Amino acid sequence: MTTKTKGVPLFSVEKPWIPMSEHLYLRTSLIRSYMTDPAACLFRYFKGLVVQPKSYTSLGRSTHEAAEHGNKYKKDKGKEEKVTVLQDVFNESWKKLVPVTIFKEDEDPNVIGNEGVNQLIPLFHERIYKKVEPLYVEEPFVLEIPELNASITGTIDLIETDHMIRDLKTKKRTPRWDEAIKSLQGKSYMAGYVSKFKKKPEGFLLDCIVRKKEPEVLSTRPVDYSDLRNDEYMETVKMVIRNIRAGIFYPKREGNFFCSKDFCGFHDICHKGAWMNLPPYTKVYGGNNALEEETDE
Repeated sequence: MTTKTKGVPLFSVEKPWIPMSEHLYLRTSLIRSYMTDPAACLFRYFKGLVVQPKSYTSLGRSTHEAAEHGNKYKKDKGKEEKVTVLQDVFNESWKKLVPVTIFKEDEDPNVIGNEGVNQLIPLFHERIYKKVEPLYVEEPFVLEIPELNASITGTIDLIETDHMIRDLKTKKRTPRWDEAIKSLQGKSYMAGYVSKFKKKPEGFLLDCIVRKKEPEVLSTRPVDYSDLRNDEYMETVKMVIRNIRAGIFYPKREGNFFCSKDFCGFHDICHKGAWMNLPPYTKVYGGNNALEEETDE
């Protein structure tokens, strides 16, 4: 069975878009992108269309780089890095990202940058950084799925000495109580931990810096590792891989908060039907994207 639109083959059950002989190395961010919106995943990772990050994405990225520096320093030196150094790391990252970032008319890059340097980083340093005990920082992992001739690669931001996995987010609003439970990223981290270390992690939690008039830090309750949760994650990943191999991409519009001009850089071309034009398969995977990984909301 083959489905066509305007004479362009979209997918074929008999002849897959990506043959099984092609080994796939897919990032966890690609899987997350497909789960959010398959059409956006097609544009970003398989057509390689460049999308400039929004201000909140770049802010999250710079905050993440400062935290990464601090965690590596603490792990290697056994003591805390100065807050002024983390502020410098943030500032250097922010200056590099500003030229490629899309700002709204009412947004001032200098104001947002000052928010990060003078509010978010000191808050992170005082409320989160002083408490964590890093064992592994930016630890890569690979999930092998031999029956689908595929591998899922990812990087765990922080694993503490008690084997608790932590992830840092900057948020515009207070996170829901169940955000860590639902987090696909958290599930991927725990699955990656098991794959790499051949044992179960203590759990997963989110540290959230909430951008209010007076910023605050909220850490979710730890989510315990469970075999059922891991099995559900792996089965979800396998379904996504099967769909990708078949060339099944479609816009997820109804009920999708991110399907808007404010959040999706592909909104206009998607609504003009560009998602229906499936190109010949090539290895792109977002290599020319403005940001490789999502580090924010």
